[in-house]
Amino acid sequence: MRITVKKKEKKNYKSVKLVVFVLVFVLLVNTVPVKVSAAESKEDVYLMYYGNPDYCRLKGAKLPGTSSDLLLYSWYMDSDGQDCAKLYWSGSSEEYANVSPPTEIQDDKTWDMDPFLFTDLDDTFNNNMIITWTDANKKFDGTETKDEIAGSMRISVRALKSSTIVFSDKILTVTKESSDVSAYNSHITKFGDKILITWVVCSDVKNDDRAYGIEGLYYDPDTNKFSSDDNKTDAKGNLIPMVFAESCNYISNHTVAELNGSVAVLYEEAVDGTHVSDVMYDQVKQRDKVSLYSPDEFKNNKVKLAVNNGKNVDTVNLPDTYGSIVETDLPELIYYCNGKIKEIGTDSDSTSGWKIEELADVSKTGDARYSILSKDGSMQYITAREYSPLKIDKSEITLNGMKYTKSSNGKWMDEQNKEQDIRQEDIRLYYYNNTTGKAEILPQKLHGKDGVFFMAQPSIFINHSGMLDVTWFYANANENMSFGLYHTTYEQQSVQKADYTAVNEAIDKVNALNKNDYEDFSAVTDAVNAVEYDKDYTEQETVEGHAKAIEKAIKALKLRSADYTAVDEALTKVKGLDADLYRNFSDVTVAVDAVDRDKNFKEQAEVDAMAAAIETAIQALTYKDADYTTVDEAIAKAKTLDVNLYKDFTAVNVAIDAVVRGKNIKEQAEVDAMAKAIEDAVAALELKSANTKTETNNTNQGGAQSETNNASATDAPSVSNASNPVNTQSEASDTSEEAEDTLSETSDENEEKGSSRTEDKSPETGDDSNLKLWITLFFLSGSGIVCMLQKKKTTKNEKIRINKKKRA
Repeated sequence: MRITVKKKEKKNYKSVKLVVFVLVFVLLVNTVPVKVSAAESKEDVYLMYYGNPDYCRLKGAKLPGTSSDLLLYSWYMDSDGQDCAKLYWSGSSEEYANVSPPTEIQDDKTWDMDPFLFTDLDDTFNNNMIITWTDANKKFDGTETKDEIAGSMRISVRALKSSTIVFSDKILTVTKESSDVSAYNSHITKFGDKILITWVVCSDVKNDDRAYGIEGLYYDPDTNKFSSDDNKTDAKGNLIPMVFAESCNYISNHTVAELNGSVAVLYEEAVDGTHVSDVMYDQVKQRDKVSLYSPDEFKNNKVKLAVNNGKNVDTVNLPDTYGSIVETDLPELIYYCNGKIKEIGTDSDSTSGWKIEELADVSKTGDARYSILSKDGSMQYITAREYSPLKIDKSEITLNGMKYTKSSNGKWMDEQNKEQDIRQEDIRLYYYNNTTGKAEILPQKLHGKDGVFFMAQPSIFINHSGMLDVTWFYANANENMSFGLYHTTYEQQSVQKADYTAVNEAIDKVNALNKNDYEDFSAVTDAVNAVEYDKDYTEQETVEGHAKAIEKAIKALKLRSADYTAVDEALTKVKGLDADLYRNFSDVTVAVDAVDRDKNFKEQAEVDAMAAAIETAIQALTYKDADYTTVDEAIAKAKTLDVNLYKDFTAVNVAIDAVVRGKNIKEQAEVDAMAKAIEDAVAALELKSANTKTETNNTNQGGAQSETNNASATDAPSVSNASNPVNTQSEASDTSEEAEDTLSETSDENEEKGSSRTEDKSPETGDDSNLKLWITLFFLSGSGIVCMLQKKKTTKNEKIRINKKKRA
C-alpha cells in the first residue's frame, strides 16, 4: 500500500498568464479576451509561437495617463518573404483583462531592432510615450558584408500619444551621410524639462580603433522635432548632434542622467578589440543562434563615466573585473561590479563633483545582467538574469544545429567530444526595502522551471495594477526547444512569498514511500501536517525548517523488522544443548554470535541465512569420546597378574575381550561398566593351593620324584596365549622365569624334605649310595622340567610369530 500525503494548496506565484493570441502573420482586428487567474495558473501560455529560434528583443512600460500598459516586440519573421526584423506593439489592460493584437510600428521592410521605451507619468510631456530603435536605412538581400550591415544602422524615433493610442505620423531618423558610420544602442532620459535621446556612434566601421563615442539630441514629442544646445547644422543643413563621449573603443551599452546640472553618461567599453561590424552581422545573419551561456559574456571590461561633454572620463569599476550598466527607468547612473550594485551621485565636496555609493549586495547572483524596477520613483526590485547548470531528463539535445550528449558524469559533450558548459536561465528577484536600505534576494525564481533558455533579456516592469509585468521569449529543453513569446503578470504578494520548493520536494519523497514498510510513520505525517503555507520571504528560514523536519523524519524512519522466528527457534535448540558434550561446539557459537538483530524485512533472506547457519552447525555437532581411563587402568592391573597362580583366569579374559573401543561420551556408562566388569573379574580370582599338593605327593617316598615333577607341571599356567589378550611374548618370558623360580624352590624344598626324611628315617651308616642316587634323580628331574618349559616357550613364540604374520 502506498500512502499519498496531500499537499496543502500550493500557491504557485507563477503568474497570471495572459492567453493572448497565436500570430500567424494575420493581425487580428479586435482585442483578445484573457482569463486572469490571480497568480494561480500553472500552465504556460503564449502570445506567439516559433518552431525555431529567431531574433527577438522585448520592452514594456506603463502607458502614461491610462490604466493600460504597452508591450514592445522586435522579432524576425521570414514567412512573408521579408528578410528583416519588425517592430510591433500591443496594449494590455488588467482592468479589462485583454491584450490587443500586435501592430507594426514601421513597415519599410528594413531591419528594426534594439528598441528602447520611455514613459513619464507627469504632465510635462503630455503623457506621451517615446520609442527609439536601431533602424537600417536599406533592405538586405543577403549579399551584404559586415561593414555594409553596420554602416546602414541609424536611430529612429516615434512618439505615441497615450490618451488616443495614436503614434505620430512621421518617424524621425538621425541622418548620417556616410555609409561608414553606424549608430546603435539608443537611450532616452528626462533632462530637466527636456527629453534627451542618446546613442552610440562608430564614426568608421572599417577602421574602428577608438572610433566610438556617444552623442545625442533633444526631442520634442509634441512637435516631433530634434534640437541641440546650439542647434548647429552641417553643410547640408542636418542638425549636428551633441557629443558626450568620444575616442572610445567598442561601446556595448550606455545610460544617461543629470549630474551637477550637466549630462553625464555611463558606458561599457570593451578591452578585447570587439567590432560593431561583427556584432551587427551576428544579430542580422546569425539570428537563429541561441545565445548560450559563455564566460566571455562576463569578461573583463571597463565601465566609464564621462562628464563635461566627454572631456572628463573616469573608469569606475575595479581593475580586471566585469562591470555592466544596470537598466532602470529611474534617472540615475547605476552599474554593477564585483557583486555590488552601485550608484554614482552628486558630491559637492569632491573635486570631481560626484561619488560612488553602494546600493545593494547582489553577490548571491554575482556576474549577471541586472535591471531595477521602480514604483512611484523608488526602487522596489532588482532583477538578475541567472545562469545555472542545465537540468533536464534528456541525455541528448540539439542547440544551434549542434548535438550535445550528456556523459556519465553529467557533463555535456559536443560533437567533437569536448566538454561544454551549457546552462539554463531564470530570473531572480531582490526586494529592496527602502526602510532598511537593503536588498534581500527573494527565495523563488521567477520562472522556476528547469531546462529554460532565453532568446532575449525578458522585459519586466511594474504595471498600473502594481503587478510585475513580464514579457519573455524562451524555449524549454525538456520539451521540444521551440521558442514562444509569453506574457505573464505576478502579484507582488506572490513573488514575495517564501519558496516552498524544498518542502514540496520533501513531500514528494513522502508520497513515494509506503507507510506499511515502516515501524512508525506518525512522525513523518506530523511533520507534513505542520507545514504552514502562508509565509513570506522574511520567514524563509521557517519554511526551510519545515522541509528539514520532514527530511529528518524520513531519515529517522525504521523499516519494519525482519522475521526472526526461525532464528529464535534455532537459538532455543542451542540453549537445550550441553556444550561440554561436543568436540566442535565452537561452530555453533560462531553461528549464534553472527546473528544481527537489526535487519529489516527487506533483508529477510539474510536473517533466514542466519537461522540456516545455526541449524547446519547443530547438525554437524559430534560428541566427545568416552573416557576409557578406568578401563585402561583395569586392564593394566590385569596385566600385572600371573594367570598361572589362579584357578581360573577365564572371567578376566572374557571381561577384557568384551571391551569395545570408540564409545562417545553419551555412552560413558557402558564404558564404566566394562571397567567394572574387569575389576569384578579380577576381584573374583582364586589362587591355586600349591603347598597342599606337594605334601600329598611326598607321602609316597618311592614316587617322590614323579610327584615332584607333577606338582611342578600343575603349578605352571595353562591359559592359551591365543585366547588371552593379556598374555604377550614378554609375559611368556616372565612365566618361564617364574616357572624356573618355582622349580628352584621346589627342588630346594624337596631336597630339604628329602634330607629331613633321610635324617628321620635312615640312620647314618656311612653308605652314601642312596644320596648319590637322589642327587642323580634330582638333576634328571630338573632337566626334564627345563626341557618341558623350553618347548612350551618355543611353541608360544611360534604362535605369536604366525599371528603377526597373519595380521600383516
